[in-house]
Amino acid sequence: MGRRLRSGARIALWAHEGHSNTVIARELGVSVQTVCLWRKRIARQGVQGIRESERSG
Repeated sequence: MGRRLRSGARIALWAHEGHSNTVIARELGVSVQTVCLWRKRIARQGVQGIRESERSG
C-alpha cells in the first residue's frame, strides 16, 4: 500500500469518526488543505477515490 493510499484511508477513517479537519491534519502530520482535498475526493468518488489517487500520482 502506497503512502498516498494510506494517507487517504486514514483521513477517511478519522473523518468518518467525526474529527475536524484541523484535528485530522495535526494528528496525521499533513496540512488542513490536504485533508480538505481528500475529503472532497472521497465525497465525490467514495472509497474508489482513494484507490484512484494511487494511479494518478
